[in-house]
Amino acid sequence: MPDTTPPVTLPPSTPATSSPGVFNQGQLDTIRKSEGIARAAQKPDYTPLLSADGMEADSPALLLAQCELWREFSGNAVAATTGKEQHTDIGSDAETQLKREIEYLRGKARLKINKNPAWPASTVTAFKARYFIGLDIFTNRALTEQSARDMISHATADDLPAVTAARLEKASELLQAFIGSEAPQSDAQSEATKLRNKRDASFAEVLRLRHDIQLAADAVWPWWDDANLAERREFLIPAGRAFTA
Repeated sequence: MPDTTPPVTLPPSTPATSSPGVFNQGQLDTIRKSEGIARAAQKPDYTPLLSADGMEADSPALLLAQCELWREFSGNAVAATTGKEQHTDIGSDAETQLKREIEYLRGKARLKINKNPAWPASTVTAFKARYFIGLDIFTNRALTEQSARDMISHATADDLPAVTAARLEKASELLQAFIGSEAPQSDAQSEATKLRNKRDASFAEVLRLRHDIQLAADAVWPWWDDANLAERREFLIPAGRAFTA
């Protein structure tokens, strides 16, 4: 006899490449549920029973306060991360401007070489090395800063064609802008990390206080009595077994 059982349609899975957002949605869902547990524990009929079975009297109020603190840390972490991204954009823009200036100076160095066809190959090679022609000096910040500083210094001494003192001053300003873009980016990233750590520590405390209530509720309304199903659902503890946190 053929199997006529209808196929089970599974919900679409989350792509493997997806990553959690700065605002932790999983934690937020737990926070909302924890607030419901805290308010249930504050019901006049429930509070004495829960306290008698081990719940700390102030756990419900502390849980609500900790949930509010989590929201504050989480919101601040989002704001700080947004600030970090804005500073990152500034840094990238400064890098782009410096790259363009470096290519300008390299172009003038090539023009200098072209104007001196009598130079021996060794001189040409040495002159190219002064401007790091053919090399990527933007692989890390320390290399970029030192190489760009050297190039500007060489350009001052080498009398590159059409490179004026004003142009060299502009190049120096662009280098300083690139160097200065690092500090605010690093500071913002550090602040965002600290706030996320505070958010996660607050979340851990939310779980501790929530479990203090749920473990007491598990004792007040034991799983083996079907009459306790409504209360167990209210405190989000399993219906068919003991709560294990």
